[in-house]
Amino acid sequence: AQHGVPVSVCLYRGWGPLADSLIQAGVPVVPLPKELWSRPLSGISALIRPLIEALESLAFIIRLARRIRRDRIDVLQTHMFSAGLWGRLAARLAHPVRGIPVIITEHTLRAGGEGSKRQFFNRVLAPLASAVVAVSEEIAAHVKAAWALEARHLVVIPNAVDTLPYEAAARERAITRGDPLQPFNLASVGRLVAVKRHDLLLEALHLCRARGK
Repeated sequence: AQHGVPVSVCLYRGWGPLADSLIQAGVPVVPLPKELWSRPLSGISALIRPLIEALESLAFIIRLARRIRRDRIDVLQTHMFSAGLWGRLAARLAHPVRGIPVIITEHTLRAGGEGSKRQFFNRVLAPLASAVVAVSEEIAAHVKAAWALEARHLVVIPNAVDTLPYEAAARERAITRGDPLQPFNLASVGRLVAVKRHDLLLEALHLCRARGK
């Protein structure tokens, strides 16, 4: 929005902590709640909850398709399974004849695999995706096998961090302190699960220290 590009935000999980800041910045915020019935009926029987949640997903896909048509969306980009499921169906429902490009991003591997239900839906809905972006070769190989996806629909774009600001800060620290090897504090943000590989981070830090970096 700061660069003159119109932006709007739809919220499907309630009014999050950033909603007020977005509104103050002049960004239109549209509530599009998915949990229409299951949340108010928190005490419903476990036997009928899956049915309620399935109906909620169907209603959400229909409302999302209406929003896609209303906002004249040209390209739809999603992240991970749930958004990819709703997004692919909503995009096709919004434009059943000509369709719109749908780009799916996969950036993690689930512990224990995808599960039969997720794998089934991903395989069935694979033709509705124009391309799948994986953030690593390992994830790309998993998606290709699990989804029975053709290689031409799969692209690898590694996660990237612009290191230039940090290099500048390091140079400034070296100049002001006179010693580039002064201790520094590092914060790692991520779930404490094996797939996040915090162990590799600690190993990398150990190697950096051993090499005098």
